[in-house]
Amino acid sequence: MKLYLSIVLLTVFLLDLSYSHNIKHVIVLMEENRSFDHIFGFYPGVNGLTGNEWNAINTSDPNSQKYYVDKKAPYVAPCDPNHATYGTTYKIFGQDAISKNDYSKANMNGFVEFERAINGPGACSVMSMFTPDKLPVITTLAQEFALFDRFFCSHAGPTWPNRMYAISATSAGSTETSCWYRNQVGKLFPQKTIFHQIAEANLTWKNYYNDTPWELFMEILAHQPENTASMTQFFKDAAEGNLPNYAWINPRSGINYTTGLGSNDMHPDHDMALGEQFYKDIYEALRASPQWNETLFIITFDEHGGFYDHVPTPLNVPPPGDGESSYPETGIKFDRLGIRIPTLLISPWIKKGTIISAPPPAQKPFPNSEYELTSIISTTRKILGMKEEPLTQRDAWAATFEHILSMKEPRTDCPEHLPEAPPPTRTFEEKMAPNELQKNIMTVISQLTVKPYPHHIKQQGHVSEWNFNHFQEHVSLTSEWKKSKLDDSLKVVCQPTGSRNWAESSWSVNSAEGITWGTISTKHLNLDSKHYCIDSGDAQPNTKISVSLCYPTSDPAKNRDPSQHWNLMPDATLRPYKNLTLCATNAEYQGDFSVTLIPCKDKVEQKWAYHGTVVGDSGGGALYFGDDTNSLGLITSSSF
Repeated sequence: MKLYLSIVLLTVFLLDLSYSHNIKHVIVLMEENRSFDHIFGFYPGVNGLTGNEWNAINTSDPNSQKYYVDKKAPYVAPCDPNHATYGTTYKIFGQDAISKNDYSKANMNGFVEFERAINGPGACSVMSMFTPDKLPVITTLAQEFALFDRFFCSHAGPTWPNRMYAISATSAGSTETSCWYRNQVGKLFPQKTIFHQIAEANLTWKNYYNDTPWELFMEILAHQPENTASMTQFFKDAAEGNLPNYAWINPRSGINYTTGLGSNDMHPDHDMALGEQFYKDIYEALRASPQWNETLFIITFDEHGGFYDHVPTPLNVPPPGDGESSYPETGIKFDRLGIRIPTLLISPWIKKGTIISAPPPAQKPFPNSEYELTSIISTTRKILGMKEEPLTQRDAWAATFEHILSMKEPRTDCPEHLPEAPPPTRTFEEKMAPNELQKNIMTVISQLTVKPYPHHIKQQGHVSEWNFNHFQEHVSLTSEWKKSKLDDSLKVVCQPTGSRNWAESSWSVNSAEGITWGTISTKHLNLDSKHYCIDSGDAQPNTKISVSLCYPTSDPAKNRDPSQHWNLMPDATLRPYKNLTLCATNAEYQGDFSVTLIPCKDKVEQKWAYHGTVVGDSGGGALYFGDDTNSLGLITSSSF
């Protein structure tokens, strides 16, 4: 991995590391589940459709009935086409090739064959496309700025793996829209992201949401809600010239409970007209912003949504190289891209009517580099002047597009307003059962807030309000947890029982089946009515242990703070799970009552005994050092 990245960095340097830009703000909107042909197949001047493209009902039968592409796509699809990893693989290669174990050619001929088997003769309208007049807003943006006609999603599969690729250049092995890292319930995805790199470069980032951020299954977003803000705040930031250097925008996950209008995420069971209005609102806010001449607005989609596209997906591309094996599906190598998706670049530094096809040599780190979702990451680093290295081998390989921002002066003819969006399609969306994506978003939020999954929500009309309210609860909980880590009014000590006015002297040592660590929490909720857990901080030598609010609970199966994970070992030592070479050490013998982490030395001052009912019992007890006269306690600043 390191050798690969070194070669990449040298290649980039030789190509051109001195490219400078006037762009200071990259705004990314990621929508849902549409292929390029589905939206732009009949847009003039692109590698699009002639109308003669077709799929057979049976790819093994040369005389099989054919389904041709048409121009009849409805604003709300009749059903949700399959876009799982297996289904997408089938659609790309066709059953005939799969039966022969031949993955050497992306035939793009299995869309109808697969979809008919699931959704019947209509094949879920996967061959139905829009014409430019049906989508006037996104069409006008393409006419006025730049449209890629060779831009692919990163994984041949569904939503969340691709959203992770767009943020972190890997899905950490995930092949499906499953909520948890390696299917461990409550375990968030830990990988490094472009958000981390933005912060490391002393730049600013923010996730703007309609009702909730979607990617809360990633640690960086779940644990930093201070970097999230509502779309109301986005419009205010744009108007006042306070946009961050990098912004990620999430659409609405459900019905707008204020207006009654449906989701604007472009998901197949939702109204494309509302997505059109969303683009219009964001663009016009940016166009009116004092930061317009410093802004690049990117509209993209996470994946194809199961809809047909005729361009073969690239094969033999580098996997991330992060050592993650695939799950829940095994054997996925992540060595090919997904299906082509619509992607637009919008900025006054872009020539009107630009169509971007294959990347030019200067923007290709490798001969076979392509434009794909991680290109947004690699290009952002360039145009914001960041020195950070690629996150994985994938964004190291991805082509960049900074050359499109090529004008010597910003345009003054960019429209201030876009055409009116189509009127909302009246549907029964609010009465429909929640789709799988909405269920997954609610699953994550319920886990973050330690609330039961909302089985009472039977209709999409109630999804958005529940998500919004419970995300706000998560924000409050996380804010209090972070503040508690800075609170020095509480001190963990080990000293003779009764010698001080203890704020707390009774603890619960908590365990959970299948979890390899435990937590140590206060038995009584007598500190601001909150539950505190012993905290190892950065778990480095000479760190004094402290306490912080259990996040979000002391249950090891649900606790997400690694600093609160401990092991009470068979040798009677107490060790932070983050660094098992260190032992909690009583320093009383030195005249200091604090408890410090130092390397384990099999010394008596590192021996602890839990005098509770049984380990894991919520009844609690005391952690003693040496004998019954010295125990672990919590005192306040007034007792120091």
